[in-house]
Amino acid sequence: MLSLFLLGGGGFAIVREMLWLDAMRPGWLVAATLLVLAGAAGLAICANLIPLRETYFSMNSSRLGYRLTFFGRKQELFWTQIRAVMLTDEKVVFELRNEKELVMPLHHIPDSKIARHIQASISLAAMEQNIKVNGVLAQGKARLQQA
Repeated sequence: MLSLFLLGGGGFAIVREMLWLDAMRPGWLVAATLLVLAGAAGLAICANLIPLRETYFSMNSSRLGYRLTFFGRKQELFWTQIRAVMLTDEKVVFELRNEKELVMPLHHIPDSKIARHIQASISLAAMEQNIKVNGVLAQGKARLQQA
């Protein structure tokens, strides 16, 4: 409702300034344009033209996925795509098998305890998948059973 009010009111003010009044006031015209833009943005979000999605982190034995910002892209990686993982306090860097890197910045996570928990979970899961973590290859379950 607010978006429609802003869009309608701003549109009316623009028409009024440009057509009905003899002396055009630039300040009023700018303000009316801003009202129209704010209303259009609100309507676009309501109509899902501007995607506003929840942030999340999900991980299982075959893949991990995350979105860290409302407007951010969803990232989904299968463990078979990952060659190595580098963990720092600020970010998690996934070195992919196709020679690309994917960076997961941890400063987007508001709670530092949750960020540390995600780091530890990624580290443990990567070790179970026999993926290098900070340059060290862990001895996975399959390798330990063979010995």
